[in-house]
Amino acid sequence: MLFLAVALASVAMQPAKKVVKKGAKASNDTISVVMKQAQDGDAAAQNTLAQWYYTGKDTLKQDYRKAYTWWAHAAQQGNIDAVASLAVCTQKGQGTQKDSLTAAKLYKKAIAEGRTDLIKQHEDAVKINNSMFSARLLQEVYGTGIGVKADKEKADVYQDMIAEISDSTVQYKTALAYLNEKKADKAFPWFKKAASKGHVGAIYYTAYLTFNGMGTTQDKETAIKLYKMAGKNGFTMANARLAQIYFDGDGAEKDEVKAFEHARIAAYDGKDDARWLLGLCYLNGIGTAQDYYLATQWLVESASRTHRKEMDKLLADDNNGTYTLYLQGLRKFYVEKDYTAAMDLFKKVEKAKNVEGTVMQAMCMREDGYEKKNEKKCVKMLEKVAGKSAVATYYLSVMYERGEGCAKNEAKAVELLNAAAEAGVGYAQCKLADRYMKGNGVPVDYTKAAKLYIAAEAQGRLTSESAKNLAECYQKKINALPDLDKAELRIQKLQNMRVNGNLITFLTRIDN
Repeated sequence: MLFLAVALASVAMQPAKKVVKKGAKASNDTISVVMKQAQDGDAAAQNTLAQWYYTGKDTLKQDYRKAYTWWAHAAQQGNIDAVASLAVCTQKGQGTQKDSLTAAKLYKKAIAEGRTDLIKQHEDAVKINNSMFSARLLQEVYGTGIGVKADKEKADVYQDMIAEISDSTVQYKTALAYLNEKKADKAFPWFKKAASKGHVGAIYYTAYLTFNGMGTTQDKETAIKLYKMAGKNGFTMANARLAQIYFDGDGAEKDEVKAFEHARIAAYDGKDDARWLLGLCYLNGIGTAQDYYLATQWLVESASRTHRKEMDKLLADDNNGTYTLYLQGLRKFYVEKDYTAAMDLFKKVEKAKNVEGTVMQAMCMREDGYEKKNEKKCVKMLEKVAGKSAVATYYLSVMYERGEGCAKNEAKAVELLNAAAEAGVGYAQCKLADRYMKGNGVPVDYTKAAKLYIAAEAQGRLTSESAKNLAECYQKKINALPDLDKAELRIQKLQNMRVNGNLITFLTRIDN
């Protein structure tokens, strides 16, 4: 068996060689003469001997295993007829293990090197026996032009034939292939058929094509129902679409709360359009309370990837308004460490009745570099606005944990940390997850930790320690994690991850 495996590998890798035929097929050849020529390495003789073993000749009894062995020898020397015969044996499991994938590779090699007669044989197999193996082979032969000129129309005929009797996964892939070729009219029926069998990706694309009237009659109401179905079954892009629909009021009545809810789901799953939309919701108080901290968290992360121009326009339209003042204050605080100047800017934000101005004034008061440092006043200010600001709740938990400006209170710190994490503060999610990893003030729970780390990662807020802990969750194969099939790659990336610097990079661009 080892030799046969080597021989097959050689068939796939070595170019065909010209065979000098020595008369092995002459009418007066005896079995013994052909046998001797084959043993001496004559490829044509090896091919002939294999044919005799395959069918049985005179004193040679039919023996598929010996036929396969001699064809393997001949194919190794480049005999293309032997390659074609190996394909038959491998397809049918005659003299070797049945292996459709290897058989297809051998057929394609033989066809590419001149055995185009095999194409007709497989076309007949499709017509007579409805052979799906032959249909798949012909789809690729005509689709990529193996041994013949590429013919997409013929390839599509065989692709449709395959999809017709296949499962929803094949039908979905067939539809995607058509959609990628901008053939929505051909894609839609296969998406719809796969969707009827419950394929969630097909449900989404059926909705997408129906909403936009691509390959079918436009029907936004039906499309929205399908988007909801796909979203509930975990196809996150459907939530991103629904968020935009409810945000714009396109195809459904404008609904800010629904826009926010769907955007939040999709943003946490890494969809950049949803990140941007969620940031806008927090910035303008659409469907949720206005929150400059969370808005900046999402808008900056999205702008660092795909929405740079949109961010520039947003700031230009703000025209040195309250949000720009807030960002300028963040620059003074984080980049320049000029807490006095930051205080002046945050007071203006507070005067504009934005709670984040108060929060950041409190944070200035705990910094050693601020001349009027007052940790007790910091705590009082944070307590005043903690119910209105998610990040104020987080900062207050830190103060209670460390006993800064107040008596140390571990239980209170954990309570506040939970509230901040639930509200969506990435650093709170990391810190709470770290506690779940070690059982620090909470029971050990790797599943809860993993979910919190993934939420923080979506916002670009993983700390160095949290990244290593998330890598450990992947090592433990925690079921709540996405991409477990890529665990090794994820672990390597997380172990070498640097702290996200997108916010600092962005703030350096903000004008004073």
